[in-house]
Amino acid sequence: MGKPVLKELVKGVLLQKESGQVNLADASVLEGKYVALFFYRMDSSACQEIAYKLKRTYLKLVTTGQPFEVLLVATDPSQAPEALMRDFASNHPWVAVPFGETARCRALRKAYRVAGVPKIIMVSPEGEVLSRQVLKSVLVDPEGEDFPWSQPPDASCCCI
Repeated sequence: MGKPVLKELVKGVLLQKESGQVNLADASVLEGKYVALFFYRMDSSACQEIAYKLKRTYLKLVTTGQPFEVLLVATDPSQAPEALMRDFASNHPWVAVPFGETARCRALRKAYRVAGVPKIIMVSPEGEVLSRQVLKSVLVDPEGEDFPWSQPPDASCCCI
């Protein structure tokens, strides 16, 4: 996977939550950061559970100054954008591809070969895929001690 994939696929506007409000942000908010692509369905209990755990880890890393961002990619085109926006505003402190931009979400899923959810893929600031096993890493290392999780955890570590 080439370096420009993420940069090209996310260029444009993203949603960002600041001070309790959802605002539009330029994709430049991802520059210089490790980006965890979080492929998510609002109606999936597994996604909800992982989002809760990832949120704790995310807040810990960001408040300690780590160059980290999560990009939420909604994968359920049948879900109304308004419902997704309410869920995002209530539960997610990171950035998101605007809801309703299904072509952009589909392109990200295809580029990163995502077949099911939840799925979290770590991309370096240079655009290289570091790990496709970040979901397991977050479960095993909720404090983020091994951030940016470039090596997947031992396969016997957990059951997902």
